[in-house]
Amino acid sequence: MHPENTFSNIRLVYWIIGNQTAAWAPGTNHSSCCSSPVRGTPAMQPDGALYTPYTFTYACPVLASQISPADSDGVARLKLGRFDTTATFTQPTSLCDDVTYWTQRFITIDEDGSGPATPEVRTFQRRNGTRGTYTAGALRSAARQGANSDSQSDLS
Repeated sequence: MHPENTFSNIRLVYWIIGNQTAAWAPGTNHSSCCSSPVRGTPAMQPDGALYTPYTFTYACPVLASQISPADSDGVARLKLGRFDTTATFTQPTSLCDDVTYWTQRFITIDEDGSGPATPEVRTFQRRNGTRGTYTAGALRSAARQGANSDSQSDLS
């Protein structure tokens, strides 16, 4: 990250297992820069289960000067306002007591601000909850299974 970087289209998506409609309530520390969630169309995630997405959009300006010094792992991070919400929902009977969710983050970074470089969307996601984490190896395996069989030689 450099001072000339610009950031936009910051979104946080919570994918809750199953097809349901959640009611969300902001906590007392929830950032006013973060929108209320928008429910999307349920879709399969890399683990093969159906999840319902809820997208929060960060609407305040973000400057490269807001990047924190490197954490203990040596990575500098862009720190946004607090995310403090609670969701209430009822699961279908087949998913009773299953509160598995994926958290997916998106950000568009333009490395030279208004210069000629093309902005790049960066995203990452992870699973947590009842079924636990989903490993990077499992993600790669799921990606390979979805790949065209003609490209098998590219995987070795």
